Amino acid sequence: MRNPQWDAKTDPIRKALPDKVTIKFKVNPVTVDNNLLSDKITADAAGTGVQPQTQPKVLRGKYVNQTDSSYAGATQYIALNLKVAPFDNIHCRKAVQWGLDKQSVLDAMGGSPKGDVATTMLPPSVNGYSKFDTYATEGHKGDVAKAKAELKACGKPNGFSTIMTARSDRPAEVAQATAVQASLKKIGINIEIKQFPAGKYFSNFAGVPSYVHKNKLGMLSMAWGADWPTGYGFLDQVVNGAAIKPSGGNNLMELDDPKINKALTDAIANTDDAARTKAWGEVDKMVLDNASVVPVIYRKNLLLRPTSATNVTVTQAYLGMYDYLLMGSSK
Repeated sequence: MRNPQWDAKTDPIRKALPDKVTIKFKVNPVTVDNNLLSDKITADAAGTGVQPQTQPKVLRGKYVNQTDSSYAGATQYIALNLKVAPFDNIHCRKAVQWGLDKQSVLDAMGGSPKGDVATTMLPPSVNGYSKFDTYATEGHKGDVAKAKAELKACGKPNGFSTIMTARSDRPAEVAQATAVQASLKKIGINIEIKQFPAGKYFSNFAGVPSYVHKNKLGMLSMAWGADWPTGYGFLDQVVNGAAIKPSGGNNLMELDDPKINKALTDAIANTDDAARTKAWGEVDKMVLDNASVVPVIYRKNLLLRPTSATNVTVTQAYLGMYDYLLMGSSK
């Protein structure tokens, strides 16, 4: 409700915005897009952008001027769980790194409006980002020969089978998993996709090590954006061994490397800004050398607003979402 102490006479700068905000939960994302297009709602509170099915419609014609493209400060990646065979073997992990056609995954998720192919954990908009590509391939399409060499090195020359998770109410993530499945099948890695609801993904399934181990969930879909855009803010909760929890954790790889843990601790204690910033990129390289994280996309949000939305502002403080505090409606 509006602050009862607010008075337009004494506050000429801020306009009176809506008296009440109503939020609906568990609405199909495509339905949300359609409601925005028909001006039935003011905003998509999830803030992750339109779904792949909606994207062609809003990128041309009358809806173009109702869109905003924003970097989300987040990376979409695949966590390879170190406690689930065969990903306890680094060569099996490297087979995925070399074998994945990342461009095909990006295309399946909606192409360039949804982001850029990722080669690091830290996205370019986060302090400490260092540009590198440990597993570089032409056009980000993968290298079958190198992937098969790693399969041979890990004792699985004919490939192997595993399970990959995705959140059922995130169509783009399901599309990602399907594209990964098709890509890795070419090198003999057969993936079964299991879908879980986003609301319980970390508390009941992917974030619960005992459940992951029991159900042999080797590849876990993950996207991460830090609460504050620094190397420590981004990396600590996803690659630090201390972030592994009985449930609700974000370190889905169960990565607990003493060298990486120490590098994180040393970096945050460093009072030299330049040295500390450089350190985050070095930690990122250590994580990729471990091969337990497969960066896929530096995410962008293709945001859609209805014609009735007013005072619309994109803010990086909310990972490239609209600033809902400032948003209003002309209705």
